[in-house]
Amino acid sequence: AGFPKQTAAQTILAGLSKYFRQTATTKLQQVFFVLYDAESVNVYTTELQQLPSHLMAQEEPKSIDLEDTFFHYRQTSKQYVLKLSSTSLSIIPKYDDNQDRVSSINKTRVIPIDDIYGCLCMKSAKISNECYLTFYLYIFKRSNIISGILSKTPELNRTQLTYGYGKYNDYETNSAEIIRWHRSVSQAICLRRNLP
Repeated sequence: AGFPKQTAAQTILAGLSKYFRQTATTKLQQVFFVLYDAESVNVYTTELQQLPSHLMAQEEPKSIDLEDTFFHYRQTSKQYVLKLSSTSLSIIPKYDDNQDRVSSINKTRVIPIDDIYGCLCMKSAKISNECYLTFYLYIFKRSNIISGILSKTPELNRTQLTYGYGKYNDYETNSAEIIRWHRSVSQAICLRRNLP
């Protein structure tokens, strides 16, 4: 209540960032993250309107087209090809040459950018070169069966997907690549919501 409304969202994000840096209860340590909410959007939109027009012209939207191989953060043997565009995130299981390619296509998961509301870059607390990327999603799911009746109204559920990345032999390079993905996801979210 003691904070001005325009700084409340920034205060919350700063507090979360401090928590992730100091907490020792998780095996993953925070590197950088961004979340979107209505109040934050209002803050950033207001700030953008105050910028000189020549500075805004420098920030023209760029096309988004990323593709790389990640692994499941709990099962490193399960690898996936992640493809990011300005409208969707595709998650494709990766198989060896002797495995069924058709199965890979059938199991491809396409997530609209509209369903993604944030992402988080992390590093392992262990001595490792690997980094992690978590996507935070809101997706519609059918309600559970109650008293033998299946609800026809879908419910909005919050979930997350975490993938590991260790393509390079040093942490700095892996981290730089993950941050590039993070920025691209953030850009895609902004473009879909017409945010600055």
